[in-house]
Amino acid sequence: MLQNTQDEFQRRFCNFRSHEQNLMMFARTPFECDPKCIPTDMQLELIELQESSEPKYAFRDLSLDKFYSSLPA
Repeated sequence: MLQNTQDEFQRRFCNFRSHEQNLMMFARTPFECDPKCIPTDMQLELIELQESSEPKYAFRDLSLDKFYSSLPA
C-alpha cells in the first residue's frame, strides 16, 4: 500500500521537476535567491526587488500573501 502511494505521488508530481528552477524563487525568500538560479526573463525584476529597501521592510512586516500582493505587477 505504501509503495502504491509513493508511486502515485511520483506520477502526479513528476512535472514539478521540470519547473524546479522557476519555483526556487518562491521556495526561499526572494532576498536569499541568487538571480543566476532563476529564468533569465525574471532576473532583472529579482535584482531590482533585492536592491530596493522598501520591499525588504514589507517582507519583514507583512504576511507572505500580503507581501506578494503588495508588489507591482
